[in-house]
Amino acid sequence: MDLLDSSSSTPIPLEERLKIVKIMTLCSSENPKLRQEIGTYKNSAVLKAIISILDEGDEAAAIAGESIWILSFNNEHNHNCFVDNGAILKMTKIIENRGADKEHHAVLAVMWAAAALQNLAASYCDTESGHCWWEYDTHNGLNLHYDSPSVIDGSKAAEEIVKSEEFVNKLKDLACRGGMSESDEMWPSLATIHDTMTPKLSTWAVAGLLKNLSLHKVSEHATYAAKHCLCLLAESEDWLVSCLL
Repeated sequence: MDLLDSSSSTPIPLEERLKIVKIMTLCSSENPKLRQEIGTYKNSAVLKAIISILDEGDEAAAIAGESIWILSFNNEHNHNCFVDNGAILKMTKIIENRGADKEHHAVLAVMWAAAALQNLAASYCDTESGHCWWEYDTHNGLNLHYDSPSVIDGSKAAEEIVKSEEFVNKLKDLACRGGMSESDEMWPSLATIHDTMTPKLSTWAVAGLLKNLSLHKVSEHATYAAKHCLCLLAESEDWLVSCLL
């Protein structure tokens, strides 16, 4: 893990640090115990290093964003560390500045930043998967099912995410690009890292982020602003987009 320390007298080249992050991301995907070990190592040194990599260009930002996406999932320590150490502002700026860019790594950077913010905006519950069970009725609105008590509250992250009106408007713009159709060459549910990326490939992550923002009163306005476009995305031919709504 010390290989991620770029402040040492002989810092490891960025390319090598990115390889380490990729390996950690892969190994953490179905391994909650490893996520915890990575997050708590040397006072969160690894997580802080991943946050710093967000500033190292589009390719590095994409790799770091994907890592934040999985390391923050249903892990209170990691979730709080990313929120408290500036990851949200860095990723919202990536989306604001690169959201319309067509370059391969820029598209990936935006997609993974939105996916990571989606998981940071989420609340997690005491269930086998960590997901919360929500119920809605016309009298009381949205409520958490009593069989899935909350253990991680995403409202602080959600409030931070929507702090900038410019960012809220950008999310709306990205959601309103529409879902994938037969005329699109590559859909998110079929794309691989080697395929040519197009900006609309990040729509699934933006939709998921807006869905999670809708669960908090402090951030629901961001979702309402894009409500019409989200309703259209719910009918998307690509399941990865439609299933998030």
